[in-house]
Amino acid sequence: MSAAIRTVVRALTGALLGVLALAVLPAAPAAAHAALVSSSPAQGDRLRVLPAEVTFEFNQDMSAPAYVIVTAPDGSSVTDGDPEVDGAVVRQAVSEGPEGTYTMAYRVVSEDGHPVTGEIAFTVGDGGPDPTGTPSAAAPSEATPEAGGPARSTADPAPGQGDSFARRHVVAIAVGAALFSAALLLLLLARRTEP
Repeated sequence: MSAAIRTVVRALTGALLGVLALAVLPAAPAAAHAALVSSSPAQGDRLRVLPAEVTFEFNQDMSAPAYVIVTAPDGSSVTDGDPEVDGAVVRQAVSEGPEGTYTMAYRVVSEDGHPVTGEIAFTVGDGGPDPTGTPSAAAPSEATPEAGGPARSTADPAPGQGDSFARRHVVAIAVGAALFSAALLLLLLARRTEP
C-alpha cells in the first residue's frame, strides 16, 4: 500500500471516529424555558373556601407585568387588583365568590423574554364537578394577551421529546457511513494495487 493511500485511509478513519464520537455523546441541552412548578390552589384541588389570593411558582424569575384572571363558576372575574411579581412567584389577590368550579388563567414573561401561559381549575365547596386533568399549558407560548386577561393556549410538546437516537443524529450517522464507505473503498483499492 502506498504511503499516500495509507495517509488518506488514516485521515478518513480518524474523521469517522470523530463523527461517531459526536453521534454517541449526548446532545447539549437546549436553554430551558420558564415553566410553572406549582400553584396554590393546584389543578383539581377542592377547597372549603375561596382563598384570599392565588399563587404561581415558576422555575425562573418572572418580570412585570403579569396577567392573571380568576373566573368564578358564573363567568364573572373575582380577580382583585393587579398581580404581584416577586422573583419566581406571582401572587394575585382574589375577592369573594360563590361555590363551584373556578379557573385561574395566567400569562407571565420570564426575565429572558419567554412568555408562559396556562390555566388551572379548582373547586370551592360542594358545588360544581371535580376539576380533573392537568394545567392546559405551562410552557412558552407566543400568543398575545387578550383584552382583560391572559392569552390561553396549549403548548406543543417540547422539541426532541420522543425522538429516536437515529432521528436526533441522522446527519452524524450519514456522514459517518459515507466516511466509512470511503475508507473501505480506499482500503480495497490499495490491496488490489499491491504487488
